[in-house]
Amino acid sequence: MTNGMAWAAMLGAIIFTAPAGFAADKDQARDRDRLQDQTRDPDHLRQRILDGLQKDGIPAADLDAIAPELSRYGAHGADPGPLRATVRDAARAGCKGECLAQCVRSMNTAMDKGASAVQARNMVQAAVRDQVRERARAGGPAAIDANGVRTAVEARLDRFQDRGRDRSRLNEAGRAGSRGGPRR
Repeated sequence: MTNGMAWAAMLGAIIFTAPAGFAADKDQARDRDRLQDQTRDPDHLRQRILDGLQKDGIPAADLDAIAPELSRYGAHGADPGPLRATVRDAARAGCKGECLAQCVRSMNTAMDKGASAVQARNMVQAAVRDQVRERARAGGPAAIDANGVRTAVEARLDRFQDRGRDRSRLNEAGRAGSRGGPRR
């Protein structure tokens, strides 16, 4: 009889404590959903990026120049890390104001055309490096040319899209060849 009462007591404890655990799970799920909604919200993401760049030491005038482009970046729902790294590195290289805005604009354009945030960052960083090299070759401390960044990113984006088209053609050819057609 004691074994039966022990089992009943354990079963009762499990039944009465389970709803409390379920309520905690529901609260955690609701908090997680609210956080995901905030991180997907373009305005919230824009503000997170601005706050991070301000902490990185980007001047207010430069933040004002890139602010309109941040909403577009936020609409992609992309991770703010690649954008922050791009802006921070470009600013350290001497890119200011319109040049920084062009860097963000170029990232947005690349993402509009299918690049990930990291691929877009790599394209922009390479374009800024090219501008720094050209500036060093010219022997002057002239500012980085925003149009030069845009042009270089567009060229990289064209190559990126060409590689994507080549891959899709290869995939189509591979699928066609695997259908059991005649061998040559």
